[in-house]
Amino acid sequence: MIDEEIAAANTVDLRMQKGLNGGVGNEGTPKTTGAYNPNLSMDIGNGLGKLNGKSINVSEKGLNLVKKHISQFGDIPENQAMINRIESALKNGQPITGADASFYMHEVAEATMMQKGIPYEVAHEAVLQKYNVSPYSVYHPEVIQQFSEWFNQGFKDFWGLK
Repeated sequence: MIDEEIAAANTVDLRMQKGLNGGVGNEGTPKTTGAYNPNLSMDIGNGLGKLNGKSINVSEKGLNLVKKHISQFGDIPENQAMINRIESALKNGQPITGADASFYMHEVAEATMMQKGIPYEVAHEAVLQKYNVSPYSVYHPEVIQQFSEWFNQGFKDFWGLK
């Protein structure tokens, strides 16, 4: 079943998505990033869950939909860094794995649910459960290190970062 979902993600139409990564914006307000909400359960998933060991081929359509989905929240550097990683894989004809796959699949599935009228908070948690992934798995360790001020200790611990 997971392989069919991965295949569907390469062509599914995305539209909207939001989240919080535990960082704080310049005014001290929670920062929207796109794939993490600390107000939701942290007991979801284990590591990369169903995506562990899976390679996912990114499609141009899927990537464009993810970009549109995230763009509604403005220019978020850590989201752009994740998108850049996925764009690079697509350009080079390489499948994505690990955190890149977790981010991509999360955005695809969450946006699809939201298009059907499911509220963000419900869709976000449902996607984590769907793939049985940790909420900390959706950003690559390199992105977490690059933007460490926006990521809480849970992300760093998950990936074994200092």
